[in-house]
Amino acid sequence: MEYCTCTEDDWECDAGFVRKTEDGPCVRADGKQIDYTPPVVCDNEYEVSQGYRRIAGDTCYGGVDHSPLRLQCPGFKVLAKTNKTLLIALLVIIFVLVSVIVNARWIASVKEAVGGLLAGSTSRSAKSDRDYIKYGSLGKAPESAEEDHFSQVVFDDEESQAEKIDEEKVAAKELKAKAAKKSGGSGQSDLLN
Repeated sequence: MEYCTCTEDDWECDAGFVRKTEDGPCVRADGKQIDYTPPVVCDNEYEVSQGYRRIAGDTCYGGVDHSPLRLQCPGFKVLAKTNKTLLIALLVIIFVLVSVIVNARWIASVKEAVGGLLAGSTSRSAKSDRDYIKYGSLGKAPESAEEDHFSQVVFDDEESQAEKIDEEKVAAKELKAKAAKKSGGSGQSDLLN
């Protein structure tokens, strides 16, 4: 078998094409121009016949080339097909970023919730620690009554509201109560008044 360079003799007219003269070019049999319109379903690229096909069994190479034209499909389909890997990578990156943001917010909210529950948390100030102190019963002062605001509050059994009083008034009432006790009175009612 011998390989040679292709010439016009190695090509014949494709289906739907004819030669008007014996050595003339192949043209459409209906006389119209070659249609380069892409097919309705176009996947990346399509072929358009130039009116020729190689004679069956011909082994020539190079030289005259009347092979069908390979054209790119128009529009997004070409982009999606040729860049499918890029599109998938972009979607994965977006998914990962969204996941990281959502998880970071969730972790922050869990830390905040757990941080508020832990005893001895350093995030609370000394003043706010007082807000969490619970007393067993009303009228019973904590051990550090001098430093706590509780020492400045008097509870009235008839009214459920507490009123704030001066330390001088408390001292005066305590002296009055001691004097009443020495004279035989209970002194408690005087202290609360």
